[in-house]
Order: sequence, then C-alpha cells, then structure tokens
Amino acid sequence: MFSALLDAPSSTTKARINLSDTLLLESGSIVGWAFTSRSGDVTKKSKDHISKGAVLERFAKVSLLNTQSNPRSFAAIVRYQDGSFSVLDNIELRKLTSTWPPPDPTIVAIQPYIVGPGKEGIVHRHSYSIADDKGRLKTSTHTYRGLPQGKNSHDDDDDEDESKTKAGIVHHVPPGSIKVTRLMAGALNATFDAATKTLVRHIEEVKRVRVLRIWVDYYIDNSQQLWLAWMGGIVTVSGVGDLRSISGRDKESMVHATSATAGRSLFLGDAGAKMEQIDLERGE
Repeated sequence: MFSALLDAPSSTTKARINLSDTLLLESGSIVGWAFTSRSGDVTKKSKDHISKGAVLERFAKVSLLNTQSNPRSFAAIVRYQDGSFSVLDNIELRKLTSTWPPPDPTIVAIQPYIVGPGKEGIVHRHSYSIADDKGRLKTSTHTYRGLPQGKNSHDDDDDEDESKTKAGIVHHVPPGSIKVTRLMAGALNATFDAATKTLVRHIEEVKRVRVLRIWVDYYIDNSQQLWLAWMGGIVTVSGVGDLRSISGRDKESMVHATSATAGRSLFLGDAGAKMEQIDLERGE
C-alpha cells in the first residue's frame, strides 16, 4: 500500500503525512526513495537520482546526531519480504551498503533509525477496522520494542536475537516474535486515530476502495514528532457503497486471507493471533 502514498494522480491528492525516509527495493534493485517534502507532501525520488552518499548522509542526520539518546549508534531499519526486520548500527549499515545497491533480494526497504524519547526502539502499532455493517470504527494502539535495552538494562530480553561483534551490531526481529503492550494513554491514542484516519482516507481516495482493516506502525522522535514507519494487514473492498452488503462470513474470510500473508498474526506471533481471534469473535 506504499503505492497509494506515492502514486497520487495529481498534486491535490498527494498524501500529507510524516513518512520516515524509505528506500524501496525490489529483487536487489532500487525502486525509489519515499519521503515527506518540506511542503508536507509524500513524494518520491526516482532511482536515477538516488546515490549511496545521499542516502548515508540523510540517515546520519536523522539517526546519529544525538549520541546521548542513541549511544549504540543505531542508523537503519532493514525490512524483509517475510515481515522481519533488522536494526543496524552505523558500522553494519556501511557494510550493508558497501555494494550498491544492497544485493540481498529479500530486502524490501531500508529506513533511518528514529531516535525517540525514553526507551530505545519503541514502536507504536495502531490498528484500524470497521467493526460493523454501519461503518462503526474500532481502533486500538499497542507498543512493542524494536530493540532490547542496553547492556545495563534489567529488562528480560534473553529471547531477542542480537548479534554483537567488534565490527558492529545487528538486532534481528523475526516474524511473530514481537511482544505487544496495550497503550492506554487517551491523548496519544487520539493522535494515532487522527493520523491513521487521514492515511485511510488517502488510500481510499487514490485506490478507489474501502479500507476495512489496516495496521500502521509509528515512531515518535525526540521532538515528539510522529512518523509513519510501516503499514500492513490491509483488507479492502472495491465498488461497495453499503457495508451491509458484506456478510460476516465474507469479512472473516478476507481477514484470514490477509492475516496469512501480512496480518497481525505474522508480525506479532501468538499475541497477534489472539488479537485477530478476539476481533473475529466480536464480529469485527
């Protein structure tokens, strides 16, 4: 669904949301570089105008200026076809990009590491779904850790897969290994609601579909600025004016089909499967 952010038919339908710089790849080739311009519109540089030096310079500006909040010099998030992702420090990012573009055909995107307040690597996952045939919306927000705490932490992160060498640090998060915690902060939830609804309206306008379900990952940086990181688990229907024409069984089938490839079960493991099951039991 990143295409919905980038393929707007006119300037009046461009997405207006803070998107974390995203280098998009397909089969080891660069597709484009998506980012939010100074005017606030999501735009894309073509592959002919993307250089290794420009990417590394931009990532360094985003990730490495605040050494106090990012003591381990994390510099990039690498996303893969199977839904997993890795967090790389600056040394490992430069190793990854020593061959340009990175030849690994399973990489779909590379983004700068967003330095936020508090614990390292906090990601907010906001879930949006149409709950009934009247169009009533259900939203919720969960947080998860994209990184374990530093070596002085007392957190129990023994199951995290982080390889540390003298050369650098790579923290890999396999599909299904994320541990989520429900976010109860009302004001922050309202902010995520507004951001996701804006995104959904844009997808519906550009793709001419109705979004029944989607999850969106956000970062909050040290300036309390919200950034869209990634999205998935999307279920859409086209040509439907009245949601009552979609039966509960059809909705359930669509949710199961999407979850098998990109839903919460894939990315959140048992926690995601439980969240999906609760939704289905409620008829959502």
